[in-house]
Parts: sequence; C-alpha cells; structure tokens
Amino acid sequence: MTDEECKVQTQKHIDNVQKMIAIITDKLICRGRDHDASKLSDPELSVFVEFTPKLSELTYGSDEYNKCLEAMKPALSHHYAINRHHPEYHDSISKMNLIDIVEMFCDWKAATLRHDNGDLEKSIKINSKRFGITDQLAAIFQNTVDILSPPISYIAIPYDGYKVEIKEVNGAGAGHPTPSAAIEAMWQALNDNRERLQAALIDTSCKLTALECAHKNHQLK
Repeated sequence: MTDEECKVQTQKHIDNVQKMIAIITDKLICRGRDHDASKLSDPELSVFVEFTPKLSELTYGSDEYNKCLEAMKPALSHHYAINRHHPEYHDSISKMNLIDIVEMFCDWKAATLRHDNGDLEKSIKINSKRFGITDQLAAIFQNTVDILSPPISYIAIPYDGYKVEIKEVNGAGAGHPTPSAAIEAMWQALNDNRERLQAALIDTSCKLTALECAHKNHQLK
C-alpha cells in the first residue's frame, strides 16, 4: 500500500466515524427537544405543579425526598412508562442504550441545578445504589462530571488605568456556585461600576467618531 492509498483509506474511515457521530448527535438532539414533554400535561402536570417546589427544598435521596416521590407515584409511574431515559422504563439498566444513558446523565445534572445543595457526584453514588449500576459505569459517570461543570471565566476590562474586575467563577458542581450564582456575581460587578462603564463607552464612542471624521477628511484631500 502506498502513502496515498493509506491516506485515502484513513480518510474514508474518518468520514464514516463522522457519519456515526452525526447519527448519535441527531438522536441526542431529538431527545433534548422531547425531554420530559409528558410533564407538560396531565396526568403528570398537576402533580408536578404541587410537588416540584417541595422537592426543590429537599435533599436528593433523603427520606423526606423519597416520601414525596411515593406521594407522586401515579404520575411518576406514567412518566417512567413513556420516557426511555429512566431506568424504570426498562426491566434493567443493562437494557438501556447509549442514547438513553447520556440523556439520563444529563437529566441527573440538570436536576442538581434545582437544588441549592445539588451535587452530581452525590447523585451518581445514590443512583448507582438505587439502580444497581456497576462500578465501571459509575466510574465513567464520575469521569464525565467535569464536562458538565466547566469553569466560567470572566476577563478584566482595562480602561485608562481603571479595571472592571470580575473574578473567575466555577460552574455548577460539587461545592461550587450554580451558573445562576455566577451570572448574578457578574451582573453585580457590572452594575456596581455602571457609571464608569458608561463614561468609558461614551468616551470610546467619541474617539471612534473623531477617527471616522479624520478618515473622511483624509479621503477628501
């Protein structure tokens, strides 16, 4: 096999991998679009209207949390019966496919954002015991936590010796602020320095206008 023949074969392989990834991606996009749609109407809607505020104040996996789930059983049974991303839909978690697993994991992460003490790593431990998840799959989940909890970094904006300093804020995750808290911190920093920022923007606008006029005058000469 020549170098060129090898490159052609390798490129065909790359193209096929891209096609397979596109299939998986398309399936996941559809799952994201349709996720939990059954909660938007009865018999689920009225139950979740009542219990969602209560659940948000409780710690996931606690006795109080599980008591609420028991009270929600009729709606949950309906929900589990028509949503593949729940292990309860299947006889065993081993019968789920990769699309089901990825949606389930994203669901766990999103659920932590509803709680002040939400913790994906803790959810993994609780759900591993709850659903009989193997140590190997649990480890894969743990290895993926950081992908859904990236750090949120904000830059400092310098202007004539003055800086609007917005410190780096970590994304949601174990022991870290939630994204909403990070956004609130950024907004507060901007709001505290609004007048100086406005002055800086006005001055910059004036300088740009002056430059534009100078440029036009130069073209006329």
